Amino acid sequence: MSLGLLLYFIPAKERQDTASETPSTFGRAQGSDGSHKVESSNQAQASATRTAPNTGFRVVEMFLRSDYPMARHGPCPVKIQFHGRISVAGGKGQVTYKFLRSGNASAPLKSLTFDQPGSQDVDTDWTLGASGQILDGWQQIHTFDPTESDSAKAAFKFVCD
Repeated sequence: MSLGLLLYFIPAKERQDTASETPSTFGRAQGSDGSHKVESSNQAQASATRTAPNTGFRVVEMFLRSDYPMARHGPCPVKIQFHGRISVAGGKGQVTYKFLRSGNASAPLKSLTFDQPGSQDVDTDWTLGASGQILDGWQQIHTFDPTESDSAKAAFKFVCD
């Protein structure tokens, strides 16, 4: 197994260490996945941590996009559609999620069942707006199980005629 370590040293004169007047060299090594870390100095101080990689059922990617990411205009109310995907790894399981909306609104809980690692599409829509309004908002996916996490926000902008 390759750790993909990045090793660098910072000479004491480049560190902002006012507590010590003894010249020292400080080193760090960290895995490319952030799970391995070693710190040491020539003053015989060292620490090391290692966390086991998550190999169980987990969400590895999720995204959502809006039909109107850039400002458009038209009659209102308007139905803004959102399309996205949730991807999992580590076996089979269930993902419980909901869509969060700007203005503290949210949609009901939903779930996806995965029989194996892979991806499933998710879609939602939001009908809103009245004549003369400028709509500027977002939606995102929020997962509850197997872990709590948020996708990036899918923004929309719409000017109601």
